[in-house]
Amino acid sequence: MTRKQFTPSTPYFIGKGKSVYDEITIRGIKLIDISYVSSIYLALGAFLSIHIDKQLGKFNSLEADKKSKSRLYTEVLLQFSFIGILTYIVRNFVEWIPFPLNGIKGYDHLKLREISSASAFGVIFFLFQNNLRDKLIYLSNRN
Repeated sequence: MTRKQFTPSTPYFIGKGKSVYDEITIRGIKLIDISYVSSIYLALGAFLSIHIDKQLGKFNSLEADKKSKSRLYTEVLLQFSFIGILTYIVRNFVEWIPFPLNGIKGYDHLKLREISSASAFGVIFFLFQNNLRDKLIYLSNRN
């Protein structure tokens, strides 16, 4: 009876031709990249949101009382449309910003899903939109 020599197989999460060290390095770079992209979205979201909020001014419920509900809903719809367009522009802009660790161990910065989703930007942008938030609260409370 002959014994077969045991050769461990490569774990399923390791890419072909890569060592465990390479995989750990790539995953570490990916975590750094997620932080990098999130920081960029935070900075852009906060800056643009505060700037736009200053341009729109503080929400005035006395002026809103004079407007019809349909007009207020139209204003909210236009603001959301503008936010959608701005998110698209920012997402494309962030793709152009180089990542310093791109290419190390074959890491590709442009394949990071957080770049194409821009969800962090959207959340930050909405959090800083006082005018829009106040308008939505007003509309939900208005009879």
